[in-house]
Amino acid sequence: MENDLWSLFKCQRCGQCCDKLGLSWDPNNIEKMAEFLKMDLEDLVTRYYGDIYWENGERFIRWNQTKRKPCPFLGEYKNCRIYPVRPKGCKAYPIDTDFGRCGVDCPGMKIVDEMDLEEENEEEDKIRDRIFLLFINPEEEGILCRPFAYICLGKRSYPEICGKKHIALSAQCNSVAEVEWWANQLIEYLKNSVKEAKKQFAKAKKKSRFTP
Repeated sequence: MENDLWSLFKCQRCGQCCDKLGLSWDPNNIEKMAEFLKMDLEDLVTRYYGDIYWENGERFIRWNQTKRKPCPFLGEYKNCRIYPVRPKGCKAYPIDTDFGRCGVDCPGMKIVDEMDLEEENEEEDKIRDRIFLLFINPEEEGILCRPFAYICLGKRSYPEICGKKHIALSAQCNSVAEVEWWANQLIEYLKNSVKEAKKQFAKAKKKSRFTP
């Protein structure tokens, strides 16, 4: 799923993640950063992350958030000045992070969300194409009643009709005229449902734009 989202995602260079989340710490990448910046490793750490101190013979970092937030490598035009060697956390944002978007209102992900919703709607359209008529011949089923039919929607259904699971979209039909009447009702109902959905989604989208 994440790979699919990455194919849709395009950074809008708003700089919000760099500004609000700051410079990520990537111990496996710190030497590459130092080499790229032509800095001593310890100088890089003390300048952009915090103070180095020793305890029980081990070296630790006392983090200083003001040094790494906002990211000191955020360029004038919202570009990353260490892009080729940026930390893993920066590469993973905003899709493969452990904590999602971390409260950042990422415009790139807004576009992905909308595109993802469009794909879901396309799937719903495909489902509608699978509407069919399930005709039952009582004699074949050993049932003592006249022939009847259900207008159904593929096998994405739940009620069992003569041992098969289907979604019945209409009442039981006992004649061609009833099938025709229910089909016309169904067509109008689906059209109205789509119209109402467009209104509701447009209203919700408009509201969300101005909601803090």
